[in-house]
Amino acid sequence: MRKEIFLAVFLLWAACFSPVHAGQDQPAFSRKKQEKLLDKIDFSAFIPESFLVSPDSRHIAYVRRWNNKQVVVRDGRRGREYDSIGPHTLRFSADGRHLAYAARRGEKFLVVVDGREGKEYDAIAAGDPVFSPDGSRVAYVAWRGDKRLVVVDGRESPLYDTVMRG
Repeated sequence: MRKEIFLAVFLLWAACFSPVHAGQDQPAFSRKKQEKLLDKIDFSAFIPESFLVSPDSRHIAYVRRWNNKQVVVRDGRRGREYDSIGPHTLRFSADGRHLAYAARRGEKFLVVVDGREGKEYDAIAAGDPVFSPDGSRVAYVAWRGDKRLVVVDGRESPLYDTVMRG
């Protein structure tokens, strides 16, 4: 009985994975390969620790120096200039469609989502911004003076003495 089961499984496997199918000289399986150049990186201005690939592997983003400022480059398109881009703040949404990061202009900080600037604050919490699992919402903690607030999709919460992550 075991021999018959083994033989049946082997024959099924051989029929499915055989490189020649039905007497033809074509492989049973073929892979579709597609390559797309997303950007040519100028490594003299590139900030290596900022390099990020979207979860769907269709987009790249990184920070580079530009005119004594910093800019985010997404798929070869340069964004606005800022005094600095928060280290390790570049974030793609889970579906790869959206990009967010924290930036500094003068003494103020702001979050940029898909190229649109949010309000300026005294500080943005480390590790922010964050996307919801479906990528439809973005949130971060900001400081206004010595108080903190949560910003979700550009809408501010009331001011708090502290905000805890959960």
